[in-house]
Amino acid sequence: MLENAQEGIIQLLLTYRYLILLPISIVEGPIITVIAGFFAVTGLFNPFIIYGIVILGDLMGDTLAYSIGRFGGHHLLKTKFGHFIGVTPEKLEEAKDKFQKHHRKTIIFSKIFHGFGITGLTAAGVLKINYLKYLTTCLFVSIIQSAMFLLIGLLFGSAYQTLGQYIDYFAATTITIGSCVVIFLIVRNKFKAKKNENNNS
Repeated sequence: MLENAQEGIIQLLLTYRYLILLPISIVEGPIITVIAGFFAVTGLFNPFIIYGIVILGDLMGDTLAYSIGRFGGHHLLKTKFGHFIGVTPEKLEEAKDKFQKHHRKTIIFSKIFHGFGITGLTAAGVLKINYLKYLTTCLFVSIIQSAMFLLIGLLFGSAYQTLGQYIDYFAATTITIGSCVVIFLIVRNKFKAKKNENNNS
């Protein structure tokens, strides 16, 4: 199922390119950054444009999580949707305690560890953490994270192309050697045949 989802993302990316990159990066930032980086090696995407778009998408996702907490946090806890995305009273209380002690560190922790992430980012909204400070911290993490995931995509893409080149070199070498062997055998057989004709005459 995961493979089908990734194939679907790849197909959308190849079809709509930059137009679909932003909305997908809001939901699936890391994986889409790696995939886009992979295709950037082939020349389909500009890595600098990818970098800017995925950072923007990441910040939009962070803002959405913050807004949900700030303007609908208490209502969210009473609905099934809150449990679906992992925002439960217990987790929110845990996040609240961490925010009161170290809100910047908690935001960074939420951004890095996605299991806790949505709860932590939503909790920042519920607790009405200063939005500018919140966004600045998220931007700092996004710049580093996005660069890391893009680099992974670029490196794997380069490895793939390099491997392809080595395969091409190997194939070319094999064909060349094979051709030389065939030519050698033909020449040798002709030489033997001519020698036999001279001996018989």
